[in-house]
Amino acid sequence: MLRLSDGERLEILNVVRTVVASRLVKLYLSYCAETGFQPISRSTLFKILKICSASQKKSLAGLDSMQIDGVFAFASLKETADRLCTLGLKEERSKEIKCVIKAAKQYLETDYKIHVSRESPL
Repeated sequence: MLRLSDGERLEILNVVRTVVASRLVKLYLSYCAETGFQPISRSTLFKILKICSASQKKSLAGLDSMQIDGVFAFASLKETADRLCTLGLKEERSKEIKCVIKAAKQYLETDYKIHVSRESPL
């Protein structure tokens, strides 16, 4: 819970608090730009995040098998891009593929948690 100076209390979900601070600030500023909301300063955001920090997971212990399979799948995709490079794929193309794989993994670890909902109009 975050208590504001006027006494109002805001709940900050663990999903949000486990995102890397700089990424969270970027997401917040992006959201403010999309909605036309006037954001608070970056330095204030980092101070808030320092106070509201959450612990980070250090290992895969306790994760369900779907998460573990996802981690191994991304590692396998990177290895496949490397192997394709040795089989004749241009190194530049291999780097592009690995960059896309990294972006997809980062999306699933950060933004996806924020955008997912129980119900969807589509």
